[in-house]
Amino acid sequence: AKGSRIHVSLNGSPSGTIPVQTGRGASTVIQADVALSPDLFVADNTLDFDFDGQCAGSCSDSTAADLWVSFESSTEIRTAGTLLPMPNRLKLLPAPFLAAGAQKLVDVPFVLDQRSDAATKQAAGVVASWFGVKADNQALRFPVTEGVFPSGNVVLLATKDSPLATAIGVDATVPSVSIRNNPSDAYGKILAIVAENGPGLIDAARAFALERYSKEGDFSLLSLSDLPA
Repeated sequence: AKGSRIHVSLNGSPSGTIPVQTGRGASTVIQADVALSPDLFVADNTLDFDFDGQCAGSCSDSTAADLWVSFESSTEIRTAGTLLPMPNRLKLLPAPFLAAGAQKLVDVPFVLDQRSDAATKQAAGVVASWFGVKADNQALRFPVTEGVFPSGNVVLLATKDSPLATAIGVDATVPSVSIRNNPSDAYGKILAIVAENGPGLIDAARAFALERYSKEGDFSLLSLSDLPA
């Protein structure tokens, strides 16, 4: 009846109202536009619909059997907006690789040069452990690619003469951490941790995990002095 509405909430915050107008025994298809604030979006989003039905004529709110609304299986929710790239800033870590509030399995892809040595893989394990600590109760998976940047946000471990490091303009002769744009994805980022050789890369990964670097900007040298045994 007149005055019935569907209240829409995004992640628990009121986000709009859809008016519903129909009569007893009637059915109708509703199409509505609801503007959702970008500030309300998180990694895992919940959209709630709360029906506020109003009786018509002689019915009573407490006894009306026809006071209902259903969502057909053909119902569609379409979203539109503008995706903005994140700035390259170390202080935003662990974003965009991890997002607060995510409840689903999260992939944190790693990329290594082809035929990378055991020390590089060990360094990657150190960095993966750091992500595990930051993720708290989130379930993580660490797929590994060699020789080419996959799409999305990727973690690179590399040493001197690395083709991958060279491709994104990172000098791997000194231990450093940096954030770079992913050449395989316009909106993807690369967390690059590099050092001259394998043993140095393990120390660089440990220094990164201990956050021994400046978080200003998109690049910082890693401090390897006095690392714990």
